[in-house]
Amino acid sequence: MLSADGERRLAAIMFTDIVGYTSLTERDETLALRLLDEHRQIIRSILQKHRGKEIKTIGDSFLVEFASAVDAVECATSIQKSVGEIGHTHDGEGSLLLRIGIHLGDVFHSENDVYGDAVNVASRLEPMADPGGICISRQVYESVRSKLREYRFVSQGLKQIKNVEDPIEVFKVSIPLEVAVASSTSASLLTADGSSNLQSLPRNRIAVLPFLNISPDPSDEFFADGLTEEMISRLSDVKSLRVIARTSVMNYKKMGKKVSDIGKELGVGTVIEGSVRKVGNRIRVMVQVVNTGNDEHIWSSTYDRNLDDIFAIQEDIAQRVADSLPSRLEAIEEKRQSTAFFSPAEKYSKDITAYVDFLQARKLGEGAHDEDSLRECLRLIDQAIERDPSFARAYAFRAYCFLHMSGVGIMRFDEATKRAEADGRRSIELDPTLSDGYVALGFARWQMDDFASAKENAKKAIELNPSHADAYGMLASLESVHGKIKQMVELLETGYRLDPLDERIISILAGGYFGLGRDQEAIELLKGIERLFPVITYEWMISYYISKKDVDSASKELESLKKAAGENSLFFLASQGELCALKGEKSKAMEIIAILEKRADFEKTVVVSRIGYIYHAMGDMDKFFEYMERANEIHALQTEIVYLPEFAKARADPRFRALFRKIGIELPSELVA
Repeated sequence: MLSADGERRLAAIMFTDIVGYTSLTERDETLALRLLDEHRQIIRSILQKHRGKEIKTIGDSFLVEFASAVDAVECATSIQKSVGEIGHTHDGEGSLLLRIGIHLGDVFHSENDVYGDAVNVASRLEPMADPGGICISRQVYESVRSKLREYRFVSQGLKQIKNVEDPIEVFKVSIPLEVAVASSTSASLLTADGSSNLQSLPRNRIAVLPFLNISPDPSDEFFADGLTEEMISRLSDVKSLRVIARTSVMNYKKMGKKVSDIGKELGVGTVIEGSVRKVGNRIRVMVQVVNTGNDEHIWSSTYDRNLDDIFAIQEDIAQRVADSLPSRLEAIEEKRQSTAFFSPAEKYSKDITAYVDFLQARKLGEGAHDEDSLRECLRLIDQAIERDPSFARAYAFRAYCFLHMSGVGIMRFDEATKRAEADGRRSIELDPTLSDGYVALGFARWQMDDFASAKENAKKAIELNPSHADAYGMLASLESVHGKIKQMVELLETGYRLDPLDERIISILAGGYFGLGRDQEAIELLKGIERLFPVITYEWMISYYISKKDVDSASKELESLKKAAGENSLFFLASQGELCALKGEKSKAMEIIAILEKRADFEKTVVVSRIGYIYHAMGDMDKFFEYMERANEIHALQTEIVYLPEFAKARADPRFRALFRKIGIELPSELVA
């Protein structure tokens, strides 16, 4: 019998939450409400079968009470199975995934509500679960382990729960369907050995592999890469498709991997591959579309045209890809009725020479950090705009160039942001449907600390192109500025699914997981990309062990970072400085600070913040805030200090909140308590 009002009883409390619901509401409120309704119907029908009592719903969350821990775990399992089956039927337009937390403890009923530590702990366990997964406390585990022998329970170690004095051991409930359910939209696409968790690959998730350059002139490779990127851009115009970003697909250039393996690694059901041969003004483009589930060729074609016909070729390929997919997608039909479908508007230029200059500039700017390369990139894009002043994408790309040049200290901050803002606005004026223009303008406004305008532009970019991973990354970072870490992580998980090999998104997502106390997920994510991005992995693991005061483990990771990044790199020096400070080696830490202050990019980039981190590890809060103020002045304040466990002491200082007030941010009280 469940406790009546005023009684204190032992009960199992289950807390559920929809993954990514907040960001989905912002993107598509109608779809979000439909999924919420399905979610409630599913849970309420299952609760009756397992003797669960619905206490209340809180937005997209359920609070449920059980007299038996076994009933609670079996009910949670049934819910995840049912939701997983429903979630697969949405064909990519929206996914219904839950996280569930369960705890066993004392509860107190009052006025049709329930209170007590059991409620608090269950709500804290829920975010620790994988999408489609279940987390339980040791108390629940002890009650069910001998009765649910078909289940596997995996300890996640001791976790400190907010408002609970002693750490609690947390277990993940491993059920046969859990991996299949989580894999369809989970952020954790790659396992530690680099393979995929994905078992069911949606056809409307597409990867355009780098087109092979078979031209006589190897320097024409920029054209093949350009065609790859243009195909990604064209297909992203179809809102019902989810197209993997260029950052991830370019990693497969000249790797020779099988299409089926790439499909598993990127979580895509359809792959486009091909080759380009350019001789003078003639081009030959061979393209084929492959179903990654069975390696079946859906269609292939060869185009022999003049170079001027490249836009028509791109349009035809994109059209045929969209038409070949099983769901003809209402969005396509709507777009055909309202606009010229895939028409080569100003975003693609009408001048082939300007277009080629644009492709060369973009290829040169890819990963460039030295002044000569960046200035040549800028010269080429200036040339493209001079030839075709209506080329919207060229303006958007030039805005990125200005911001990048400022970031590496080649251009003054005020000049760069002013010019980037102007180019972003010009891009939008020329083509209001181009998402790149809004992203460029958003980044410029963000750099100027106009967070509201930056957020508005990021949302508009996602509305126009739901496959724009950079827009999700920007919006996520803007949420973190305001201390909304859960929303940040949800947006980053979406961006990660679109660009699973983007090191920036991976890095911020790992930090977000650490910030939410989901340490195991962060570690699994980092270990999964260690071979590709070792520097990110080792840096974050050092930060993690420093927050745990685990000097030995941090030292081992530091040695790995030294080999990966070099002993003179910012990454190694900054991490070494923090570790020396933690170990009490103040003189060595001060030597490293002196080295960093002599760097050419000091007072221009993130170096200022990293020096502040070293002082924080020393316990010198005055110096920490001095450097954070300096970082604020040059717009280089790192928002990770808002949520990383390492900076909990700083957040308790009144100067922390004052620091963010200077840029118009009022942090939530729970973050700075």
